[in-house]
Amino acid sequence: MNTGDVFDEHLGVIAALRDNYARHDDTDTIRELLGIQEELEGLLSSREDTVKQAIQALSSRVEEARIKAVYPEEEGAHDARLRELEARVAASKQHVAQLTAELEALGKQRQQLGSSMKEVSVKKAQVDHMLLEDEPRIRHQLSLYAHVSKISWRFDNPDRIAGTVSDPEKADVRLFDLAPQMPRFEATNQLWRLMEAAS
Repeated sequence: MNTGDVFDEHLGVIAALRDNYARHDDTDTIRELLGIQEELEGLLSSREDTVKQAIQALSSRVEEARIKAVYPEEEGAHDARLRELEARVAASKQHVAQLTAELEALGKQRQQLGSSMKEVSVKKAQVDHMLLEDEPRIRHQLSLYAHVSKISWRFDNPDRIAGTVSDPEKADVRLFDLAPQMPRFEATNQLWRLMEAAS
């Protein structure tokens, strides 16, 4: 039952009472009833205002809830963001796979380098051993070469073929400085002539 129906029912009761008392010519009672009627009308009017305010407040809250319930982005934006995120995830997975492959390749290269280093170490040990064994023989051969050829090479200028040919018995020292562009045959002949002259 709404407020209007209650109000009408009260008015009907008051009207009936008023008619009833009017038949008995009870003026005071009618006045009292009229006062009660006015008081009830004021109360009902106040109640109606309160109910209207409550309805307005509820309507405002309903409108706010409706606005909040509306999706803030355009239609399809969520799907587009999902597709973008899926593309990023796929790209990240591909990048991780690429990095993993590169790491595996680097691991293989490292193993190969380790094997090469071992081979180099073995070869170095072999060369060191050969040098220890061959160094006295090589020194002896160089000494014989210097004694026979009487040549002392100069290595301060690698761009030239230079040195001295000496004869200790005659105290004779001859310098030579040949251009590297000289034909090998001619350079050899000049050195032989110097050695022959010194002997």
